[in-house]
Amino acid sequence: MRDYGHCAWLSKFQRQFWKMASIFISTGEPSGHSYGAKILRSLRNHISHLRAYSLFPNTTYPTNVTAVVRHSIPAAIGISEAFKSIKSFFLSLMEVNRFFEKHSPDLALLIDFPEVNMRIARLASRQNIPVVYFIPPQVWAWRPWRVQDLKKYTNCLIVILPFEKTFYESKGINAVFLGHPVVDLINDELSKSEPIEEYSNSIAVVPGSRKSELNHHVPLLKKVLYQLSSTWANTSIIVPAPKGMENTFRRIFLSHEFSFCMDNLKVVSENKYHVLQQCAGAIVASGTATLELACLDVPMVVFYRVSRISAAVGRLLIRAQFASLPNLIMGARLVPELLQDDAEPDKILFFFTEVMKNEKLLEMQKRGFRQIRERLGRPGVFNRIAHYIMEFLK
Repeated sequence: MRDYGHCAWLSKFQRQFWKMASIFISTGEPSGHSYGAKILRSLRNHISHLRAYSLFPNTTYPTNVTAVVRHSIPAAIGISEAFKSIKSFFLSLMEVNRFFEKHSPDLALLIDFPEVNMRIARLASRQNIPVVYFIPPQVWAWRPWRVQDLKKYTNCLIVILPFEKTFYESKGINAVFLGHPVVDLINDELSKSEPIEEYSNSIAVVPGSRKSELNHHVPLLKKVLYQLSSTWANTSIIVPAPKGMENTFRRIFLSHEFSFCMDNLKVVSENKYHVLQQCAGAIVASGTATLELACLDVPMVVFYRVSRISAAVGRLLIRAQFASLPNLIMGARLVPELLQDDAEPDKILFFFTEVMKNEKLLEMQKRGFRQIRERLGRPGVFNRIAHYIMEFLK
C-alpha cells in the first residue's frame, strides 16, 4: 500500500502554517486529462505553493503531480462495458479512500468520468473535503436519481452547457456556467499562425476516442468509407485522434482492412482544429466532437452505436429528446442523428449527401452553429474556472 505521509489533521495544520493549498483532481479520459492540466496550470500561475494529486498517473499534467492510484480504469460508455472494469473500479476507490483519510486535501476537483467520480464525491464528502464537480453527469438526460447524490455530496457544479445551470438550480444545487472548454481549445490553436498543409477537398470521419466507441464504430465506418470512396472520389479522409493515440488509431484502421482508402486517410492530432476547419463536412460519433465541429462551422451527420444490452437499458432510462450536443443546445433537430439500428452505412451516406448537396440544409446548420457559438461563452474559460476554484482554496 502507498504511504501518503501524515494523518489528515496534521497535514492540514502543516499546509495552513506554510500557507500551502492542496488539491486532488480526478479525471479518467483524454479530454478530462487535458481540461485538468489546463486548470492546474492556471491555478499554479496564481498559487505558488500548490500541492496537487491526481487520480491516475498522467503525462498530460504538469510536473510535481502525485498519482494516488497506480492502475487506470477504462472509461466505459455502456452497461456491459462497465462490468469489465469492476475489479479496477473497486481497487481504485479503496486507494482513494485511504488517501483522503491520510491526507485530506483542501479540495476535490472531479472532472466528468461519472461512474468513478460520483463515488469519489461521496468518499470526499464523508471526510469533509469540499467537492467541485466540473462536467457533472447529465442527469437531465438519464439516471435522474443522481440529482440527490449531487446535492448531498458536492459543494458546486461547474456546468458546460448553458441550459444546465437553470436545471440544477431548480433542483436546489449550486451550479455555475463559465463557458464551454472547447471555446478555449479552439481559440488557443486557431490564434497560432502556424503554416499547415491544405485539406480543402476533405471529409472528417470521427469515430470517438474510447475503446468501446472504436470497437463499435470502426467496423461501421469501414462500410461507410467503402461506399464513400466511390461516390466522393479524390476526397481525403481526416480522422482526428487524441494526442499520443495517432499510431493506435492507424493500427486499428489497418487491422480492420481499410487498405482501400488508407492512401487518402490521414490521422491527425497536431493542429487538429486547423485541419478540421478546412473539411467540407463530417461524419461524427455523438460526443464533444460534434460541438467542436459546430464551432468550426463544419456541416455534419451524427451517428452512434453501443452494445445491444446498453442500447436496451438506454431506451428505458434515457429521457433526452436528442443525443448530439448541437441539437441539445438548440432544442431542435439541427443536425441528423442516426443512432443504434438507424446507424447503417446506407442511411449515414444518404443523410450526409443530403446535407452536403442541399443548400438550404447547409445554411440551416451554419445559422444554428453561429447561435451555438454565441451561447458557449467567450474565450478565457479555464482561467475563469481556476479563479472560481481558488475561492475554495483560500
